[in-house]
This record gives sequence, structure tokens and C-alpha cells, in this order.
Amino acid sequence: MKYKKKIKVLFSGVAEFLKRNQVLTKLYNIISIIATLTIFSGLILFLYGRIVKSNQSDNDLIMKQIKKEIGNDDIISLNTVDIHGFGNNSIIVTTSSNQGINNDSNNLLILDVVNNEILKGMNDLFGTKSSYKTTFKYTLSSENIQFVPKVEYVLDILGDSTKEVIVKYYIWGSNYGANGTAIFAYSYEDEAYRLLGTYPDNVKLDLNIYDNDGKLVGKKAQIIESCFHKTEANDSWIQCSDGKQEFNLNDSSIYSREYWIDSTYEGQELVTVNTDYDLNLTYINVYKPYYDSADDTLAWNMLYSEYVSDFPRNYTQNDLAKTLMDIMDSQIVFLDAY
Repeated sequence: MKYKKKIKVLFSGVAEFLKRNQVLTKLYNIISIIATLTIFSGLILFLYGRIVKSNQSDNDLIMKQIKKEIGNDDIISLNTVDIHGFGNNSIIVTTSSNQGINNDSNNLLILDVVNNEILKGMNDLFGTKSSYKTTFKYTLSSENIQFVPKVEYVLDILGDSTKEVIVKYYIWGSNYGANGTAIFAYSYEDEAYRLLGTYPDNVKLDLNIYDNDGKLVGKKAQIIESCFHKTEANDSWIQCSDGKQEFNLNDSSIYSREYWIDSTYEGQELVTVNTDYDLNLTYINVYKPYYDSADDTLAWNMLYSEYVSDFPRNYTQNDLAKTLMDIMDSQIVFLDAY
């Protein structure tokens, strides 16, 4: 009886191995077929290239990929920049239609390089594509508005080592440069880019501190919430949608211009130069970004809000630099815009 049980167990093991072996054999056959097809496809592509004497480079493949994504749109801006700080340049493309009012005819594309062979193979089995993968595609819409987006800055304004992509959405047909600004950021937790917020409203605020006798004794900073999450209707905001959420962008123009600077004491700051038509004066606001990681929201800490007299209407960057150094009592450097 003991021998019978041992023989039964042995035959059961052999049967199980044969079953597994059949699965392994089928898997091996499938892998062999894929490998053969890959080699055969590579040979065909090689012979085709020799016959037509193709002069294609990786640049041609990248542009072909971009044009496939944007359809008939025109390219407005195309920039390469190391967004993540690891030495790999990303490609940032903005597009818009030249066909007039068409709410959905604009795109922001971000293409990231894929050097890892396994990841590249998952995206490009036969090796016919470029080394770049489209990791983000975004379209903005607003009622009766055609947007013309352009990348303006790529800066690390949150202080997390990854740069934010700041896109200026110009309104097609505006004769005073009407625009709104969208700020995009990358999340390593979500492994994705997302729209984070917009610039603050450029309003004049009194940041002065007075004593009981009305004497100026100092200044205070003030946290300013942007219009991004506000729900009430307001002509000072641009109401937008991306198909998943509704939000607002700030309403700016040639009469309210924005710059990024690096100052001695505060580092990177946003400067806005605005015209007060009621008083026929120019006022300058200076903000420091304030990011709340718990709520994933972007607000702005207003540090200065000052009227400036005798400020030229057609001012130069040197004019603005001198005025800012007087207001802030600090050396400043303008950060390059695209």
C-alpha cells in the first residue's frame, strides 16, 4: 500500500509537470514568433531605408509626433528645458488654430525623453518612434474665446526642485493684449502634470501700518487668494474649462504686465506693473508664491503695493529695475522669459 501511494504521488507530479511544460512550450512558441517578427520587421525597415535613401533623423520623428498630436493647429511656441532637474530636456509645445473662433482649438503638449530600454519598448515595440513620449496634452476652452497659448516662463516657483510651466493664454482678436495665465506643475506622487493655479488679481492694496495718530510705523505682507477656485461671476476673471473642471484665470493685458525677478532677500518674486486710470497713476505689486501642499493650492503673499509717480508710460526694463530697487531696498535681477 505504501508503494502504491508513492507511485500515485509520483505520477501526479509527472502529470502536473507535463501540464506546466505545455504552457511553457506555448509561451516559448509565442516569444519565438514575436522575436522572428521583430527581426523580420527590422530587416524590412532597413531595406526600405536603403532603397529610398531616407535622411530621417530623430528630429523628423519628433516633429512627426507633434504634428500627429496637434492636427491642423499652428505651433505658437516650442521650447526645450530641463523641467525635472535630472539633465533630461523636455519639449514644451503650444498650438492654436488660425481658423478664428474655435473654443477647443489650442493645445499644450509636454514631451519627456525615455532612455530606459524597457520603458521605451513599452511605448515603441519596433523602435520606429523618437526617444520622446507625449506625457501631457491639455486643451483650454472658454465661451466665445479663442485662446492662443504661449510658454512664458519655466521656473521652480514652489521650491521643490521641479520647475513649473507658466503659460500665457492670449485672447485671439483682442486689441489690448488681453490674456490669462495658467501655471502647470508636476507631481511625482501622481506621476503626472496638472494645472495648479493662476496669477493673483492685480489690485492696489494698502499694506501700511499706522499708529493711533495716523502715523506710518511700518508695512505688513498680506496673503492674496487668486480667482482660480472662486465661483461667483466677475468680469475681472476669465471663466474656463478643460472638460474635467471649471475654474478662472486672471484677466491681464498690456496695461497690467507681469515679470519674474530674483531679489537679494526674498529670491524669486512676481512683479506686476499696473495702470490706475482713475488716478492716472502706475502702481507696482510684488508677490511671493505661497503653496499649501496639504490642499495643493497656490496663493500669493503680497509684499509691496506702491504707487509710483513720474513713471514713464513706455518704460524700459532699466526704468522698472531702478524703481523696484527703490521700493524694495534690494538688488534685483530679471529672470528670462521665453
